Amino acid sequence: MLTVDELEPRPEPPEEPSLFSGNYEEKLNAWNFRRLLAGQYDVVVTNPPYMAVSNTHITDEMWTSAALKIDRGIGKAADTGMGEATRQEAVPKRAPFQPHKGKRRKPGTGCISRINDHLWEGRFSPVWPDGVKRPRNIYAHDRETCEQRLAELIAQTKAEIAAEKARRAGERHPA
Repeated sequence: MLTVDELEPRPEPPEEPSLFSGNYEEKLNAWNFRRLLAGQYDVVVTNPPYMAVSNTHITDEMWTSAALKIDRGIGKAADTGMGEATRQEAVPKRAPFQPHKGKRRKPGTGCISRINDHLWEGRFSPVWPDGVKRPRNIYAHDRETCEQRLAELIAQTKAEIAAEKARRAGERHPA
């Protein structure tokens, strides 16, 4: 965003060009751009890709200040009287880092989903020895209980599958 309140004087060419003096042509082009737009517009807003790496130093206070200037310009209102303390309060505080649990679970551990505000569903869908996938569900009022019940359901189901495999193996090879 570029606010054109006053047009600064035309940049002067450096007496002795150096690596650290900056690019005079870029400064002159930017000044000409501002001069051209100052006659028609109060504020110029560009798309975010134009603000890539070069403007990563912008702080929350700068964003708040720019938003206040835009509000004053759009509403044609005078200064809202926000003092420095109020501006600091307007800056959103960043939340402390919280690790995020991934959405994907390991294979064979079932899935848990929230059905509504007070009900969770645990689902386990193993493939039985006959090749049919038979889903089993459990329900609980909180996630922790659902995790415990799902672990019990998985252990019980795996024991049933093992017993079924042993029964089928005994049918094939009678002693």
